[in-house]
Amino acid sequence: MSDPQPEPFAGGRLTLQRAKVATLTLQAPATRNAMTRAMWEALPEICAAVSAAPEIRGLIVTGAGETFCAGADITEFAEVYATPASAAAYNAAVRAGQAALRAVAQPVLAQIRGACVGGGCGLALACDLRFAAQSAVFAITPARLGIAYSAADTAQLIDKVGPARAKDMLMSARRIDATEALAFGLIDRVCPDPTLAQAVEEYAAALVQLSPASLRVTKATVNALCPVPGQPATDTPAARRCGRGPRVDRRKSSGRLTASHKDGWICAVAVAAGERLRPPRWPAGSASRSRFRQTAYSRGAGPRARIRHA
Repeated sequence: MSDPQPEPFAGGRLTLQRAKVATLTLQAPATRNAMTRAMWEALPEICAAVSAAPEIRGLIVTGAGETFCAGADITEFAEVYATPASAAAYNAAVRAGQAALRAVAQPVLAQIRGACVGGGCGLALACDLRFAAQSAVFAITPARLGIAYSAADTAQLIDKVGPARAKDMLMSARRIDATEALAFGLIDRVCPDPTLAQAVEEYAAALVQLSPASLRVTKATVNALCPVPGQPATDTPAARRCGRGPRVDRRKSSGRLTASHKDGWICAVAVAAGERLRPPRWPAGSASRSRFRQTAYSRGAGPRARIRHA
C-alpha cells in the first residue's frame, strides 16, 4: 500500500506527509522557504493533527530544496507592520505557530540544510532536537533590517545558547557555521551533507521502537520543568499541572517498575544484571489509553514501584 499524498497547507507552502514518522516540509524553495504569515497560522492546525494521531510516532521538520528556512518573508513586512495592530497580530501568529510546534506530543526533529536564518532559527528552536548538515549556516539578522527581535524569540534563543552568545548572534547579525552552532548549543548534531537525511531517519526509526507513551510523558515532563520562552517556569500551565508529580513510592523500588500516567498504564521491567528481555510489543492504538507490558524471561524481577503522575 502506497503512502498517502502529502496534505497541503497555507496554499501549498507547507505539506504534511503522514507516516509512522511524519514529515512537515516547507515547500517554497523559490523564496528559500521563507515563512509567510499564512504558514505560521497553519502550524497550530498541523501540529494538533499530528498530536491527535496515535499512529504517528514522531515528526521531522525540513525544507524543500537546499535551504531549511531563510526567515520571515520580508515581502510581507510593509503589510504586517503597517500598524501597531497588524504588527501585534503578526507577532501573535508567529508565537502561536512556535508554541504549537513545541507542544506536539511526539518527538519533533528539525532536519536543517543550507540557511537557517531569523524566523527559521525560531522554527528550528521550537523543535525538540536539531540535526544540521555540515554546510548549514545560521544567523539572526533583525539588526540588518532595522527591527528588533521579539522578547519571546530572544528568550527562546537565550534558553539554548545563553545570554552572551545570544547577544553575539543578535548584535553582530553574523552567520555561524554548523560547527560553531553545535558548540553554542544552537543545534544537537552535525552530519555530513550526504548523510543528513539518513541520520535523522535512523534516529527517528530508533524512537519508533520505544514506548510511545513513555516518549510522550517524558517530553511533557521535560517541557513542564522548562520555562516557556517569555514566561517564568513557575507560571507555565504545564508546571502547574505537574506540580504534584511525579510521585514515586520507593518502599518497593527494586526490580519490576510499574508506571501509571492519568488514563493510561505503562508497564516496564527494570532489568537486573543478566536478565534477557524479548522485544516489547507496543500497541498500535492510542498511547494514552493502551496497556502494554515488557516482561523478563528470567526470574527474580522483584517487587514493584509505582510512579504516579497527578
